[in-house]
Amino acid sequence: MSKCFSETFCSPSPHQAGGAIHGTYFPHIDGLRTFAVLAVVLYHLQEGICPGGYAGVDIFFVISGYLIGGGLIRSLKEGTFSLTSFYLRRIRRIMPAYFCLIAAVLAFGCVVLDCDDLRTLGRTVRSSALFITNTYFSRTTGDYFSPAAEENPLLNLWSLSVEEQFYLMIPLTLWLLWKFREKAVKPVLWGALGLSFFAAAFHMGHLEHNKAFYLLYCRAWELLAGCLLALAPAAEQNRGTGWLRTAGWAGILLPFACYTSSTPFPGYTAIPSIAGAALLIRYGNHGWSGRILRHPLSTGIGKISYSLYLWHWPVIVYWTYVCFDECSPWDYAGMFLLSLLLGFLSWKFVETPFRTTVSWQTPGKAFLATAAGCLMLGFAGEWLKWTDGARDYWHVAANSMEFPEYWKGPAFPPSFGITPPSRAVVEKGNAIQHHHPELGDVTDYPFVLLGKNGQAPSFLLMGDSHAMASSPGFDEAARLLQRSGLFYRARLCPLSGISGSGDSSSLTLLRLIVPPLGTQYGTNSGLAGKYPPGKDRIHPQPLD
Repeated sequence: MSKCFSETFCSPSPHQAGGAIHGTYFPHIDGLRTFAVLAVVLYHLQEGICPGGYAGVDIFFVISGYLIGGGLIRSLKEGTFSLTSFYLRRIRRIMPAYFCLIAAVLAFGCVVLDCDDLRTLGRTVRSSALFITNTYFSRTTGDYFSPAAEENPLLNLWSLSVEEQFYLMIPLTLWLLWKFREKAVKPVLWGALGLSFFAAAFHMGHLEHNKAFYLLYCRAWELLAGCLLALAPAAEQNRGTGWLRTAGWAGILLPFACYTSSTPFPGYTAIPSIAGAALLIRYGNHGWSGRILRHPLSTGIGKISYSLYLWHWPVIVYWTYVCFDECSPWDYAGMFLLSLLLGFLSWKFVETPFRTTVSWQTPGKAFLATAAGCLMLGFAGEWLKWTDGARDYWHVAANSMEFPEYWKGPAFPPSFGITPPSRAVVEKGNAIQHHHPELGDVTDYPFVLLGKNGQAPSFLLMGDSHAMASSPGFDEAARLLQRSGLFYRARLCPLSGISGSGDSSSLTLLRLIVPPLGTQYGTNSGLAGKYPPGKDRIHPQPLD
């Protein structure tokens, strides 16, 4: 989950928070970043620590929209607007740490990853170079909370792509509106916010969580909320604002504590985080809230929050990968401390020098370096694709290991790593496909035979994709033991009456095959016609 970090402005002014002033530094916003980034890091380390920590990204979207939108509006009012200057600041703020992170992740991946994982990493690197990582993950990993997404060390770059895509649109949009219809700026932004929110709610309602989570048009309303906040008049402090500050804290902290990975998100459930962030940006700079957000520890972590966010996820993924997902509490503490260290080093020696060095304030040099970095990363990703994950260059001995012949087949895409044996079930999606040398077409069969053919089945293998992945071993072991069995694929145990398969005829047949409790033997004439001639009746032994 990548985040939204605008440039750190330089001249302090602790009292302005109602309208973003370009060139003004807001310490309480750095403090707000700290709470957001720590929530994300803790969620990624162990979901139980901060079960709704992923909502921290939404807080960063509001912050980014507020600072970027405010800076653009100010430059338009003063007549100093320049697309070149805008993108130069974005490049100096974002690109150095971004390129450094991707290069390090790619280099370390070449050391520890096999060719299949390297090929996947190469695709991600290529999409990162084009700033379309969010659309790539939307198409390939599906739900953000799925196990497939957790193994990609660059998953957190998705929201940085959302940011960059927003940055391509918002400056020109505001400039055109300001030039031809200044009074239409707020109505147009409000209209775009409403359409974006409706799109997110629509996709969530149709169970298209991947689109609602990753794509710009479903996330733009969160950034636009920050832009509209920057257009509001300066905030006035009075007794009522204390309640607004409290509501802001509740808006950001309650989702951290109450949401989980099973909470439908984003959409309506993102409203508390967005509203809370907006309230704290506007009113959180004063009173007890200001003392918390402006504390040196809060502002210190906030300053390194961009680099900390970039580095923490690859650290967690690679550390877990090396430990074979068997991490102790000391491992999680090490991940956290290493993330902090790398975040600080990146801020100190990458972010700050490129942002402050005079030579990098030249647009030509900055744009050329960015183009060169994107081309190099894009080429690296394509090369890993062309070479099948550098199969013949790294880990050659391991990559050249041959699987038994029965593992080979077209049923699974290469990204799944393996294919099931020809004698066991072959699956594509949730449908059993035809692929059995003796049974012939088994497309409509509820079961597939394992082990020795021509004898009554004496064991039953039943389960989901994990059972299917283990079916080759059961198949071979049964043949060695001269036994026969059946494989039944269901998402949940059908004997418990909670199967998600919806195949009532399959459940009936399975109950006929498996004798009732206390019955040793049974005859199943209900299978007539389900198996080829000579096998249209099965007299099962008691199943194991």
